[in-house]
Amino acid sequence: MNRPEFDSIKDYAEFSKYYWYRDELRKICKDHGLKVVSGKIELNKIIEEYFNGNKIVPEKKSSARRKKATVTELSEDTGILECGFTFGNRFRDFFSKRTGVENFKFNVDMVATVKKVKETGDESFTLGDLLDIYEGR
Repeated sequence: MNRPEFDSIKDYAEFSKYYWYRDELRKICKDHGLKVVSGKIELNKIIEEYFNGNKIVPEKKSSARRKKATVTELSEDTGILECGFTFGNRFRDFFSKRTGVENFKFNVDMVATVKKVKETGDESFTLGDLLDIYEGR
């Protein structure tokens, strides 16, 4: 059975008559500005919604996430978002020097706070504020 081009298919029932590889589904979603996910089941649901008139688009990343970190010198006044904070060695070394703890480890409260700061896009939150959380202030 020859399969028609996606754009010539009129509805989801017709679309469902044909076998589609995951990579083909991903390309269809990408080409039509739809959210691209990894699983075939989810991709099929997104395409079904497309045929139902509901276009599921990718989530836009906040401007804080898109912004490339330009800060090279870290201080307590450096913003978490401004410096592209991660839980990597660069920041572990920074906190180790500030706290005097040789093998510094981020605690649960710090991790939760950074997650919330990134989700909300709070550009005012600094490394100093994170240090206060570590020290229980």
